[in-house]
This record gives sequence, C-alpha cells and structure tokens, in this order.
Amino acid sequence: MPPQQDPSLSDPTVWEQQLQIYAQELHDLYLEEKKYRQELAEDKLVLEYKLRELGALNKLFQQHLEHRQRVESAHQDLVAALRALLPKVGEVSLRQELERLLTQAEAAIIGPAREAPKEKP
Repeated sequence: MPPQQDPSLSDPTVWEQQLQIYAQELHDLYLEEKKYRQELAEDKLVLEYKLRELGALNKLFQQHLEHRQRVESAHQDLVAALRALLPKVGEVSLRQELERLLTQAEAAIIGPAREAPKEKP
C-alpha cells in the first residue's frame, strides 16, 4: 500500500502560503546579512584609521627617541669636555662649584630610570 499523502499538499493555496513564508524569511535573512556587512565595513574603516593613527604615533615616538639620543650624546660630550677643562681652572672654589655642577649634569644624563636598582636591606 502506498503511503497516504496529506491532502493539503495538493492545495495550491498552501504552497503559496509556504512560499510567502519562505520569501519573507529569505528577505529577513538578506536584510540581516546586509546590516552585518555594513557593520563589518564600518568596523574595518575604524580599524584602518586606528592602524594609521598608531603608525603615526609610532613614527613620532621613534623621532622623539632619536632626538633624545642625540641630545643625550651632545650633553655627555659637553660634560666630558668641561671635565677635561676642570683641572685648568685655577681658583679652588670655582673648580669645586664646576665639579658640583658637572656631577649634577651627569646625574641628569643617567636619570633615575637608568640608575642601577638599589639593593633591598
């Protein structure tokens, strides 16, 4: 005996209603995907902007580091040249004051971040 077929399946209005439901679901899915694609495109633009911004900040930081290295080197050269002249200063009080100033300048070059860590007691 052949399986019995649902009589409503042969009714064209049932097929039409089912097609309308599928069409609506397909349309809803299309709109949802379109929305996600737009959000993705916007997110991509934001990321590209942030990447350019990060690249610019990195370049600026690199330039700052290079400038700082040049300034530190010039500062160290100046302190060394002044130290070389120190013995030629005849007046003792002036020599002592220059020695104090040079020691301060050297400490500024080294800075607190570059000093050796102090041992804990």
